Amino acid sequence: MKIKLLLILLCMFVLVSSPLLAMDVSLGAATWYSWWEMSMKTDGVEEDSDVDPTILYGPVLSVSFSDKWTLSSIFLYGQFTMHHEGDNDEKVKRFDSDTSLNYNLNNYIKLFGGAKIMGYKFPGGKNQSIGPAAGIGMTLPIVGNFYLLGNISGMYNYGHEESEDHDNGESQEVIFNAPGINSTIAIAYYIDKISTTVSFGGRYQYFKINYESGSTTESDLSFYGVTLSLIYSF
Repeated sequence: MKIKLLLILLCMFVLVSSPLLAMDVSLGAATWYSWWEMSMKTDGVEEDSDVDPTILYGPVLSVSFSDKWTLSSIFLYGQFTMHHEGDNDEKVKRFDSDTSLNYNLNNYIKLFGGAKIMGYKFPGGKNQSIGPAAGIGMTLPIVGNFYLLGNISGMYNYGHEESEDHDNGESQEVIFNAPGINSTIAIAYYIDKISTTVSFGGRYQYFKINYESGSTTESDLSFYGVTLSLIYSF
């Protein structure tokens, strides 16, 4: 998974470094104050986890080749605190990355497709996945330099989860698929003098994890919260 992420970042670096390809480059930072709701069901018995909200943060990069085509990428990272009944609190480190190729149908509507990479690491194990994603987005002018931005997409990730068996100390691995949806809505303001866009809004993600290899466990994951980003164009 780390190799795939490095390859994506390398491709983005090559694109930015090539003046023949890149007509416009935007670089910035994004934050997401996120709540995480997780429900796990095993053999019909449901167990909910109590997780404190936290801030995910990371870089945003986009490269426009023309008025129609743009390649964009965002990487977010944060650490959640998960509470278990009768157990100690766990620190769970989560990352979330989206890389997409966007096609502008007109000034207001775009189509996009790309890759979704996500995962989290918890004491004694980790969960990682990657898969395709596609969706539609809109940019609607409100007044002056204010705009309404919205995106919705579907995705289908494949991954694996490794965990330590506390009884014998051996590591266990299970394979899973994770269909889901991702949606964002925000108000953006473009500051013309400094070529910078500030946006504030919300984001919602939902994934259903279906474990394979005869497992009777299913998990529903929801992430939602407030977003804030600052992006400079040059």
